[in-house]
Amino acid sequence: MAAHSLLANGSLVRPEIRARVDAVWAPWRVASAHILGMHLRGTDKVVAKKVPPEAYFPFVDAWIAAHPDALLFVATDERDYFDRMVRRYGPARLARGGARGGKRGGARGSVGRVVSVGRGYRTSNVIADASISAYEKGRTVLLDALLLGR
Repeated sequence: MAAHSLLANGSLVRPEIRARVDAVWAPWRVASAHILGMHLRGTDKVVAKKVPPEAYFPFVDAWIAAHPDALLFVATDERDYFDRMVRRYGPARLARGGARGGKRGGARGSVGRVVSVGRGYRTSNVIADASISAYEKGRTVLLDALLLGR
């Protein structure tokens, strides 16, 4: 109970990070009431066998069948995993510039479903990249966690 009262208001997360999450989330929520978040472990998974994106397809397909307006948020450090999800489900184009591209239009099937955070966000393996500051690595991981939590 004490932890919930301390953490529930987000006071331990810097306001600019909370604002970034809100800015990313808002156009997704306008586009759909059904956003499925997935954390696909890739380059950093070394203890157990990696789970390829294709193993998720039946579950994602079922989610989409149940929620035709569904969007997909894929948090991963494995660029190939992200690309495979985009190839299967298509990149989304959201209102207000959102994640990838311009205005949303046409039927849901022609628009795509995979949303990404866009500018100021990395889809490469941030942990292994020595050119990225420790702060930026932590910021990216925190953005993933906060978006997945929504």
